Amino acid sequence: MIPIEVLQGNVIVLWVSRHPILPAQYNQLSKYELQTISEHIPTADFFLDKYVKPLVPRYDKIYIIPVLPESVKMRILELINNLNLDDKVIVLEPLMEEIFRSNVTEECIKVKEQCKDECVM
Repeated sequence: MIPIEVLQGNVIVLWVSRHPILPAQYNQLSKYELQTISEHIPTADFFLDKYVKPLVPRYDKIYIIPVLPESVKMRILELINNLNLDDKVIVLEPLMEEIFRSNVTEECIKVKEQCKDECVM
């Protein structure tokens, strides 16, 4: 998750994923203006044109948390750099940690039921 002290000033957080935001993630991010974007993002250019560029004049910082293919994330970073928005638009990488591993179906189901606030695969 994001260290809270990083988000200062007039900020917006863009959560970009086709998957819903988890309760723990929402609880941490809801302290800020939060926009969830779940529509298909065909290209990084589309994403910046539709979602980021309109926000640039309105916010001190725009934090993007993209759950997208690596190639799209890399292109977003490249475009941000090319547009000289490095100081205003920051891409944050969501972190995942392994909480459990098993090949036994019953054990996996039990852990999934116990971890309602986690994304368990």
